[in-house]
Amino acid sequence: MEVLLYVAAILFFICYVPQIIKMLKTKEVDDISPIMWALAMIGYSCGLIYFLFHWKFSMVLNYSSGLTCSLIIFVLYYKWREKEKPK
Repeated sequence: MEVLLYVAAILFFICYVPQIIKMLKTKEVDDISPIMWALAMIGYSCGLIYFLFHWKFSMVLNYSSGLTCSLIIFVLYYKWREKEKPK
């Protein structure tokens, strides 16, 4: 059953890749919710801390890769968001 945790970790990591690639190609982030990604980073951080103390490598892999991808998306959002235009 441990194999399922590794498969899940890999699939969760892969699911972020298309979004990151699209953002890198288009430099458009208008449809991204920064609040959602901030909450995702908090959740991944909490899970990562828990599984670092209760060692389970597959879960550390899952939460660290999710946190990394969420952080990349969050940083790209603030790098490329459309600035409010002066009136």
